[in-house]
Amino acid sequence: MRRAWASRKKRVNRKLRRKADATIRKAINQIESSLYFWETTNDNELIRKGLTRENNSRKWGVRRSVSIFQKKSERRNEPRETNRQREEGTSKAYIDMILALNAILKAQRL
Repeated sequence: MRRAWASRKKRVNRKLRRKADATIRKAINQIESSLYFWETTNDNELIRKGLTRENNSRKWGVRRSVSIFQKKSERRNEPRETNRQREEGTSKAYIDMILALNAILKAQRL
């Protein structure tokens, strides 16, 4: 985290600078292309929309290697769901939804 924070901060700030540059260029082009200054769109609104800063993610503390390896081993030991099990679960859910829809339609007909 100590090394990654600087690069993350640089990325967020660079993104804001690029947005600001593009927004200012767009506003200048609109002003230059219009015959009268008051014919341009609301420049304040254009700049406000273009200049929203992305939030830099929160800092997290240094995690101990032991806890990382324990979580990895726990994840590896957990049984995985196979494709067949996943398809069976979704097909059961679809069948249940269809039956519920049929029951609602029958109730409305009566």
